[in-house]
Amino acid sequence: MAILQTGTLFAIDPDGELAPSGLDRIEIDEELWLVDVARPWVSSVALTDDAVLLATRAGRVCSYARDDGEQRWCQPVEGADTGRPMLRADEELIVVATPTAVVALEPSTGAAEWEALSDRRISAMERNDAAIVVGDAAGTVHALDPASGELRWQTDGLARVTTLSLTTDAVYIGAQDGTVARLQPEDGSGGP
Repeated sequence: MAILQTGTLFAIDPDGELAPSGLDRIEIDEELWLVDVARPWVSSVALTDDAVLLATRAGRVCSYARDDGEQRWCQPVEGADTGRPMLRADEELIVVATPTAVVALEPSTGAAEWEALSDRRISAMERNDAAIVVGDAAGTVHALDPASGELRWQTDGLARVTTLSLTTDAVYIGAQDGTVARLQPEDGSGGP
C-alpha cells in the first residue's frame, strides 16, 4: 500500500495500522520505505503490478518501484502544472489527463506515445482496455482510442462533466448540475 502526505510517499505493510496524530500527520506502524518525491506536492497516484506512478503539480509524471521506492523515470507532461492531473495506469499504458491534454506514456520509460490536445478544460477521465473517455467543462464527452489517441466518438449537450465511470458497454457521466447520464455507443467503438 502507498500513502501520500505533503509530498512524501510511504509504502507500508498491508497489515500496518494508521493512526491520526494531529491535524495533518499520519503515524505509520511499519514503514517499508520513504521517498521525498515531489515539490510542491503530488496531485495523483496510480499503481501497476510493480510501480507507483505519481503526477505532480510541478508538471511531471514519475515512476517508482513498488518494492523499494527507487525512482525509475520522471517525465514532463504537457499541462500537468496547470491543474490537478488525472492518472490511470496498467502494465500496457499510462494515461495522464491534464486540463489541456491527454497524454499516453510508455510504462517502462515514460516516453510519450501520443498526445491529444484539448481546446476545452478537461474535467474528468476514465479508461478501460477499449477506450479512454474524457469529459470537459463545456459538457462534451470524448472517447479516444488507447493505441493512437484518435477520436472514436463524442457527444455534446451535457452540463460540466465532473465524473465518469465505464463498463464494457456504457459510460456513466456525473455532471455539475446534479444529473447522471448513460451513453452507449451504437457502433461498438470505444468499448463503453
